[in-house]
Order: sequence, then C-alpha cells, then structure tokens
Amino acid sequence: MNIKLFQEILQTLEGLDYFFFGGIAVTFFSKDRRDFQDMDIALFNQDLYKFAKRVGGKVRRRCIRCGDFLINDFGFKVDFKGQEIEATNSIPRILFDKKVKKSYLGNEVFIQPFESLIAHKALMHRGKDLNDLKLLVRENLDLDFLKKEAERFGKKGLIFSVLRKTGYKV
Repeated sequence: MNIKLFQEILQTLEGLDYFFFGGIAVTFFSKDRRDFQDMDIALFNQDLYKFAKRVGGKVRRRCIRCGDFLINDFGFKVDFKGQEIEATNSIPRILFDKKVKKSYLGNEVFIQPFESLIAHKALMHRGKDLNDLKLLVRENLDLDFLKKEAERFGKKGLIFSVLRKTGYKV
C-alpha cells in the first residue's frame, strides 16, 4: 500500500460520513495479514456525490452480478492515481452508526462493523471469502447484531452454517 496515496484518499474523504468495507476491512481487522486490490467505500446519502466529484467518479444506478447475487445500487468505480476505488451509498444507516474507528498506517479510518463484514463474507462464501473468514475468526462477537445482519440478508441459516464451518462459535 502506497502510504502517500492512502493519505490522499483519506483527505478526499474528510468531512464525509464513510467507512471502508469488504476486502480492505479484512486488511484492517486482520492487521495486514491480507492484501487488498480495490478499496470498497460506503458513503452516506449525498456524500457519495461529493466524494465522486473529489476523485473524478460519476455516480450511476448500477446492477452488478456478484456470484449468485444481484446488487442494485447507486455508486461508481474509478481509478484514482492507480488505486481502484468502488463507492456506494446503498448501505443501511445502522451500519454507519456502528462503524468502527481504527488506526491504520498512522491514520484514523472508519470501517464496516465486524459482524456485518463476516455476515457478508459468509453470505458470498466464495473461496476468497472463506479464506477471509478463517483469517478473522474470533470469539467476542455481538451475536445479536450478527443475527440482525444475517436476517437483513434473508439468509440467516446459510450465514450461520458457513460461519460454523469456518471456525466461528455461533
């Protein structure tokens, strides 16, 4: 990770309600045991448009096939000085309220709540997601929030089954 570029990206996020999610969140929670290629960033409501303007992105309605799932959102993908960034505002408010503040490379960053991250990874359950889940196994979970996230996805049985198979005590 190019520290200067990362700090520049953080500067473009200043004053915005955001958090990193997906693979980059795994990097933060696993203390760099996993590298990431793109940066997935959730921004609340109109902050998506402000961020797009700052990094040269164009917000549009998207329909993206991701494995067996279809994602319908507003967002954009942009190459910002060699770093691929994917941004969306189609994330529930509760996740912004529960976002986690961490220090990374000497910077304060906001990331997806842990239980939301593992629920999403278990839902997708691709090879890379299963590897991420194994990297992140820990016992101190907010089980109530994890259940709510699994229910929000409408796949509680699948998510809990995948989590158990990858070492979580749920």
